[in-house]
Amino acid sequence: MKKFVTVSIFISTIVLVSGCATVIRGSSEDISINSQPSGAAVRLSTGQTCNTPCTLDVARKGDVTANFSKEGYESFETAMPSSIDGGALAGFTFLNLLFIPIINDIVDYNARANYSRKPNPVGVTLVESKE
Repeated sequence: MKKFVTVSIFISTIVLVSGCATVIRGSSEDISINSQPSGAAVRLSTGQTCNTPCTLDVARKGDVTANFSKEGYESFETAMPSSIDGGALAGFTFLNLLFIPIINDIVDYNARANYSRKPNPVGVTLVESKE
């Protein structure tokens, strides 16, 4: 009976930590968006919108651009690339090696859980239009 309990706890632990980074960090992150002057309309390539200052929950996976617009100012577009977060990659890859390495790494890779958007926060200064 003791062996059964030990094996059950071990298997439960493995299942619970599958895709460590995905479980802990998630497949999306909050991005803070600011502009000077504030009150600019922001539209992400994902379709999400807000007025600055604002925070949007953005998937870690895929390319995203932000388009800023405000009456009396020139529109501005900036990229928010997703790249590997060194600290997350090192820490969670080590944990994944302990618990079902191949499955965890596949889950984390597909969710891009070891990735972060940069810059975060996103800040732009809009230029007054000359018209």
